[in-house]
Amino acid sequence: MTAATARRTGPARVLLVEDSKLDLRLTLDAFSEVLPDTRVDSAPTGEDALAHLGKGTPPDLILLDLKLPGISGHEVLRRVKGQPRLRRVPILIFSSSAEAQDRAISYDGGANGYLVKPGIGMASWAPSVRWATSGWSGTLPLPGWGRKGRAASLDQRRT
Repeated sequence: MTAATARRTGPARVLLVEDSKLDLRLTLDAFSEVLPDTRVDSAPTGEDALAHLGKGTPPDLILLDLKLPGISGHEVLRRVKGQPRLRRVPILIFSSSAEAQDRAISYDGGANGYLVKPGIGMASWAPSVRWATSGWSGTLPLPGWGRKGRAASLDQRRT
């Protein structure tokens, strides 16, 4: 549980860092289907994400794409984990990259999980969002969500 979450109640809050308008729409649609009460803020660049995180209460979860214009997702991860106020916010990498090097850099940088985005042809991204929000450890639910279903391994990949 993040320090910020321990002091507040209400719907869970997610920061989705995504530059692709299509991927953003698919992810927001999936949240509407799976967790309609979740507040999802979005940032199209790493710079926008850091600016958003610099003010107000930290989110309960950050879904972070790696391939962003400007500073990369890896750099956003490094900066967030380097800030005492934010370092306990779970960060789940949500990327189209299935490269082992991207996974390794992400985990070495402090990512709490890594999920490869489902293909565009998928009828729904809901299973990926359901997995991402069911508890990134597989046993601990994220603050603000009830535990529905079981999480698979951290590196679950839907193709």
